[in-house]
Amino acid sequence: MTNQTIVVVDDEPHIRHIIGRKLQGAGYTVHTASDGAEGFELAKSAKPCLLITDLQMPKMDGFELCKACREDPQTRDLPIIVVTGSVMRISEVRSRSEVFGNICCMSKPFSPRELLQKVRELVESDGAGAN
Repeated sequence: MTNQTIVVVDDEPHIRHIIGRKLQGAGYTVHTASDGAEGFELAKSAKPCLLITDLQMPKMDGFELCKACREDPQTRDLPIIVVTGSVMRISEVRSRSEVFGNICCMSKPFSPRELLQKVRELVESDGAGAN
């Protein structure tokens, strides 16, 4: 079992629940937020090894969240998984790779098993685990 923390940011409660349960079942500590502003504060305070975020959210969307993370010294190198239902938005994230850096995209709907596999790849390959 791991003792690593992951922050999940999505405005849809059932998505937060599904992701949270899968990650907790794998031994991760999970903190959730319903918008980007709350997610950014959690990313700074919880010191996670990974951030999972949706793109379309209130207050601060996923693009703004990713940008804020990259501009803050505490979260600059934090691996991020973006989950979105829009193929066009995935292309937009990939086209901004010079700004966003270490970001992986997954489309909704996604398999919780595939998400967990991607989480493990990113956490283990990056040597992440601030917590």
